[in-house]
Amino acid sequence: LKQDSQGADAPTLLAVEAATDEPVGLLLLFRGEEEPGTVRVGYMLAETAWGKGFATEIVAGLVNWSKRAIETDPDGLGKGIRCQKGGVGHDNPASARILEKCGFRKAEQPEASPDETMFELIFQ
Repeated sequence: LKQDSQGADAPTLLAVEAATDEPVGLLLLFRGEEEPGTVRVGYMLAETAWGKGFATEIVAGLVNWSKRAIETDPDGLGKGIRCQKGGVGHDNPASARILEKCGFRKAEQPEASPDETMFELIFQ
């Protein structure tokens, strides 16, 4: 992942294919003031990248990075991260499967809006 913007509270990371260095998607992160300790996750892939495992690799990489940051840098990059959440449109079951494969579960209050379901990963 290459960092595309320097916003501390809402970085956007560019995902590139290692073999070609071509962009395949974006990973968006942001912390909401209404949910301290929660990082919202969003991702978008180029249609040509669908079905090739890139989304799973991107989300799994974020989860692994977060776990390491919490363990090794609790006062820096990992400071305050307790939960990651991602909303998935009801018409996008593939994205829901990706989040579940990476350890996310439906949130206790899973409806983020009438059109999407919220998933969360709580770090211990």
